[in-house]
Amino acid sequence: MSTSPSALASVVFYGPARDSLAKQAAKSINNLDLRIGAVPGAEAIIGTTGDDRVTLEAAVITAIGDGRGQWALTPAEPVQLVAFDVDSTLVNGEVIDMIAAHRGVGQQVAAVTQAAMEGKLDFNASLRERVALLEGCPIEVLGEIHDALPLNPGARELMDLLHDAGIATMMVSGGFTAVTTPLAEELGMVACYANTLEVHNGHLTGRVTGEIINGEAKRAHVLAMCDQLGLSPSQACCVGDGANDLLMMHAVGTGIAYNAKPIVQAQATIALNEPHLTLIAPLLGLL
Repeated sequence: MSTSPSALASVVFYGPARDSLAKQAAKSINNLDLRIGAVPGAEAIIGTTGDDRVTLEAAVITAIGDGRGQWALTPAEPVQLVAFDVDSTLVNGEVIDMIAAHRGVGQQVAAVTQAAMEGKLDFNASLRERVALLEGCPIEVLGEIHDALPLNPGARELMDLLHDAGIATMMVSGGFTAVTTPLAEELGMVACYANTLEVHNGHLTGRVTGEIINGEAKRAHVLAMCDQLGLSPSQACCVGDGANDLLMMHAVGTGIAYNAKPIVQAQATIALNEPHLTLIAPLLGLL
């Protein structure tokens, strides 16, 4: 019986034990062909059989067991849009914590941030609580933070890989436009949605203005972009680390938890607990 291309898949071994797991799988799956998928700073092992994805998944599970964080199947449909969270996903750390450090309230803000990302606090309320502590911060600090943003390994290289493949990218961030908008432009993204900090006389007022980008807003903006690009949500991928990323992950074909909180890893399509964002490329079937 013939199999449609959309039903085909490859298996990607990407964890620390990728070599041994791939060899173990190959011993049990007679038609599993293995090859290296090298990306800047990292590599994965890609296995193909020509079987449909249901058959391949069952065979791999039989051979080596559940593979969360170690292996995953490539998406059933080619991905045409990838939406990224920013803090602790593209950026190594939380921008609001960086601003708070300048105001001497770093520990207070970081504690609330952690609880919010673990899903223990209402995001809107926690955001307002944290932003209130930033009152009086000079707006110049935001520019300094942007200029020194510590991107996670492979962030720029991943954008190049995605864009070279004709895949659109966007940001949906619970952070702040003063930092995210210029970063999105630098990375060649088609859109950026984030919170806007209110400024008066060159200083933060401790309030946000306009729409709060919480989990519901992230989901809505990703789906709106799918409509704008003429895509099905099944052709989109969302990458994030916090509980407020779950709604958008559930709304699309592929959700990738990048070094994420346990609640996110448990519910995402793929758990990626490796430092290099470039590993997302083989996980999406680009190699």
